[in-house]
Amino acid sequence: MELMVLREKLLDIVDESAELEQLATGFQFTEGPVLRDGALWFTDFYRDQIFRYENGEVTLVTDDSHRTIGMTLTRDGRLLGCASDLHGIMDVDSGDVLVDSIFGIRLSGTNDIVEHSSGRLYFTDPYVREFEGRKLGRSMVFCYDGGVLSPLFFDLPWPNGLAFSPDERTLYVIDSRELRLYAVDMATNTRRLLTQFSKGMGAGLPDGMCVRTDGTIFVAGPGGVSVIEPDGTLLGRVKTPEICANLCLDETGNGLYLTASTSIYHLKLK
Repeated sequence: MELMVLREKLLDIVDESAELEQLATGFQFTEGPVLRDGALWFTDFYRDQIFRYENGEVTLVTDDSHRTIGMTLTRDGRLLGCASDLHGIMDVDSGDVLVDSIFGIRLSGTNDIVEHSSGRLYFTDPYVREFEGRKLGRSMVFCYDGGVLSPLFFDLPWPNGLAFSPDERTLYVIDSRELRLYAVDMATNTRRLLTQFSKGMGAGLPDGMCVRTDGTIFVAGPGGVSVIEPDGTLLGRVKTPEICANLCLDETGNGLYLTASTSIYHLKLK
């Protein structure tokens, strides 16, 4: 495993002696990792599939995912996915669509989703796909609460990954096109730039992310997995052999599952 160390604190978080373990390969574009019942669920976006990984075995869940990208497991046990072909949020088990329009206008191409402890859902809807019919015509970040869909932001070029801070006072939002990580104060709905990435960091764009209970932020791409403090300080990066699109914490909270192009990986943390 190769590390780029910008701050020595990185070595207090990432196990320098650990190997980046490839768990499975042969996919086309892995995304949407989420833990469910002790297993890792993930999508193969281009092949329209969802898989389940457990104890070294990969099981196909569906080959009709409606191009689901990001997924989240809600507190009441529902697995929800950003079904981009349906322009909405789908219950993966039932196939029911929770929401796919606002004011009668079709959403663009839902990308990532997280749930607040209140039950509110937050998701990104970047305007990156062309389709027929009425369109929003711009990228959005939405809040879905009790059947009501409300815009949170509509001025980010390409909103992508989402995650909450451990106390849920802050919502982190990635803008892939501008290579930026923003922090949104949930009390005031104000946004500030937290971290600016650069194209020189390596292949890929900032995409998915997750946050550990100590507040450490892990961002997939560019160049691998960036490790960031809550104040936005970039501690360094774990370089990956493939472009990493998303990640989630493992069962222990001291490791990461990575979805990276054709493979899924595991990275041990301290």
